[in-house]
Amino acid sequence: MVSLHIDAPPDVVFDCFCDPAALDTWMGDRAELDPRPGGSFAVDIDEMAVRGEFTVVERPTRLVFSWGCAGTDGTPGASTVEVTLTEDRGGTELTLVHRDLPLSEISTHTTGWNRFLPRLAAVASDPTTRFGALVDAFAGNPDITPPEDVFARGRKFGSNALKVNNKIFAMLRQDRLVVKLPGERVEALVGTGHGERMVSGGGRVMSEWLVLDKASGEDWTALAREACEFVAREA
Repeated sequence: MVSLHIDAPPDVVFDCFCDPAALDTWMGDRAELDPRPGGSFAVDIDEMAVRGEFTVVERPTRLVFSWGCAGTDGTPGASTVEVTLTEDRGGTELTLVHRDLPLSEISTHTTGWNRFLPRLAAVASDPTTRFGALVDAFAGNPDITPPEDVFARGRKFGSNALKVNNKIFAMLRQDRLVVKLPGERVEALVGTGHGERMVSGGGRVMSEWLVLDKASGEDWTALAREACEFVAREA
C-alpha cells in the first residue's frame, strides 16, 4: 500500500488516472484508456507494455483496474490496482493498493509506485491541470466556448477563458482562477479570505471579478458553474 497527500481535489486526481494525455505526463510513454467497467487500461512504461481493464470506476473516489505485463511473471491483467481518493485538508488523500502480484514483482512495483505517485502529485496540483479538468466539466454544452489554449501563458487577455454566449465567465490568470460573480458574492469571498477583486491593467478595481487565492479550498468547478449561470443571466 502507498499513500500520499496531493494538493488538488479528488476529481482532478481521478482524471489523472483516466485521461490518456494526463497519465502520460506522470507515468508512461503512451496510454490508451477507456475508463468504464470493462474498458481497457493500456500504458507503455519504459518499454514495458502494461495491459488490463477497468473494473470499478466511481468518480471521483475510487478506481480499480487489472494490471499485468507480457513477458513477466505478471501476465496481462493478472494483478489488481485499487485507488481510493478521499477529500482531505483542501486536497486529496490518495491510497493505492496493488494486489495479487507475484513475489518476484512486489519490490519492483513498490519502487515504481513510489517513483510515479509523487510525479502524479506534482501534475495534479499544477493550476493548468486543475483548470483543464474544470474546462472538461463543461464539455458538450453548446452554449459554452472552450479556451483557445488551456495552457496559454503570457498571451492575449482571455485566450484561456471559458465563455458563455461569447462572454467570459472563468479563466486562469497567473496560475489563479478568475471568475465573474455578483458583487456581493465577490465581497463575501474576499471578506472570508478566499481571494481578492481583480484589478484591470489601468488600475480599476473590478467589483464583479474574483481572483481566487491559491490556498483557498473553494471548489473550482462549482465556482465556475456559479459564474456561468451569472453571466448567462446577464446576456
